[in-house]
Amino acid sequence: WTERGVKVVLVDPIDKEKSEDVRAYLEKKKLPFPAYRDEGRVLSNRLAVPATPYYYLIDKDSVVRYAGALETGTPGQKNHAPHLANAVEDVLAGRPVKVKSSTAVG
Repeated sequence: WTERGVKVVLVDPIDKEKSEDVRAYLEKKKLPFPAYRDEGRVLSNRLAVPATPYYYLIDKDSVVRYAGALETGTPGQKNHAPHLANAVEDVLAGRPVKVKSSTAVG
């Protein structure tokens, strides 16, 4: 997506998680995003992020277009909502993002 003008970053405010555990999670989910540990919750406190990882979708103009959970529910289940993927599709198609934020639960 970076080559198409959007960036996704993961901010992890959980002090107890190790960087290698976060990288393993991203590899398991096949998510090619950079992950940043927010030690001391400096950024997370400023953005009122709960104590769980948050994904940020940033467009080519450096505007945050989505912030929140990767998804809600489990893929393949009726309650599944791939929030981040939907937001990326909207931005790449030049549409307004339908869901601009969600609450990550963890």
